[in-house]
Amino acid sequence: MLIHIRISLPDKPGALGQIGQLTGSYGADIVSMQVLTRMKGRALDDLYLAVPDRQRVGAIADALQSVQGVRVHGVRDSAHVPGAHPDLDLLGHVLRNPDRGLHTLTDMAPIVFTTDWAALQLAGDVGSTTLYGSADCPDPLPLLKTIPHRPVRDDAGELKLAMVPLHPESGGRLVLVIGRDRGPAFHPIELAHLNTVVELTMAAGAEASTRTAVHGG
Repeated sequence: MLIHIRISLPDKPGALGQIGQLTGSYGADIVSMQVLTRMKGRALDDLYLAVPDRQRVGAIADALQSVQGVRVHGVRDSAHVPGAHPDLDLLGHVLRNPDRGLHTLTDMAPIVFTTDWAALQLAGDVGSTTLYGSADCPDPLPLLKTIPHRPVRDDAGELKLAMVPLHPESGGRLVLVIGRDRGPAFHPIELAHLNTVVELTMAAGAEASTRTAVHGG
């Protein structure tokens, strides 16, 4: 199985090698990693580990947390495939079938943005309505507190959310909401990636499906 662990650690030679040795002692292999930030002598990294079985996941997280200077920010299952480019796959699907563009964006968002689910919500003056949800989308969804005018995140509780407005034609009220039921909150780099992919998806033709999504026709 593949898991995603976000850790912060001292940004110095040998620190990541120590992490690799420790995870390797539990039979886990680092198959991919991304450095999110490096500042003030520390690095924030996303690690994707191939782990033999679920029973070792908790032990690995505890062992990492016990290393001096290391902090574990979240652990979750992952469908990440090293070397794959699901964001490009998304654009290809939208280009071939733009009339279903927003539904395709919602269905593929969990794999593109490493989340558990996604939903199209229409924000109103007194709440929000879910128009469409991906697999595993919770029901009911948390109501949008405000209408976002740019990508934002909401870290309240165990549920980690990110939201991005989709199209002016909806009056700024059509919002893509993506969520992690547990694990790390969305990093600014992830929000920037979310915004870029959404903009490209809309430009690729998904904006043609906005009226259908809002009015159901």
